Amino acid sequence: MFSPKRPGELDIHHIDTGRGNSTLIVGPDGRSFLIDAGSSTSSLETSSPPRPNGTRRPGQWIAEYARRNGVSRIDYSLATHIHPDHVGDLEANCPASPDGSYKLTGLSDVDALLPIETHIDRAYPNFGDAKPLDAPFAANYLAYLQSRVKSNKKVEAATIGSNHQIVLNGTEIRILSANGRIWTGQGETSRSVIPTDALSAEEQPNENFYSSSLRMTFGNFSYYTGGDLYCDTHDGRVPWL
Repeated sequence: MFSPKRPGELDIHHIDTGRGNSTLIVGPDGRSFLIDAGSSTSSLETSSPPRPNGTRRPGQWIAEYARRNGVSRIDYSLATHIHPDHVGDLEANCPASPDGSYKLTGLSDVDALLPIETHIDRAYPNFGDAKPLDAPFAANYLAYLQSRVKSNKKVEAATIGSNHQIVLNGTEIRILSANGRIWTGQGETSRSVIPTDALSAEEQPNENFYSSSLRMTFGNFSYYTGGDLYCDTHDGRVPWL
């Protein structure tokens, strides 16, 4: 636990549940920003035990941690990309949502305990060619987003280049990439980093490649995060990756 936050400070909490990624940022103005809330079932007990323990689901622990640090709601949340260790997996102990349309896990677990004001996805609802995986965890996450929309809760696609989609007064947060596109450095224009030529099986990008990334500045301090973006060029055979 950090010491109590003081006005004007910027706090960054990397929350380790042993089951996925989650970062809580509390701005100088007290607004909160949650990046991912993973709940993966693929972690091996021997290499990564649940933290602090397995009596609660990871999303519940994340919400409890935020509460203990003075956060009563999440002003912004961002799912960098749609993998279980970033948005939540389906497990036998995942209860149904109040409307019964999805299961509570990861981000939706947090939302059930700490209301999320605005959720930002890499592209929802228009993914283009970068469609999410055809997998139960992805379908569950999309059902959660659809439920938010039906309930008139904010769900936005990441606006590449924007420095006003996520506002924590006293900081600047600029979205640099999302959905396989990257900021050009001018306004809110972006370009695809995926070649237009036909790609071989080895060259096909996976979900990690579509991760959202951002840079936050606070005075002379700069912070970057980019989901699971990577630069594996397959030993130079696929140089664009």
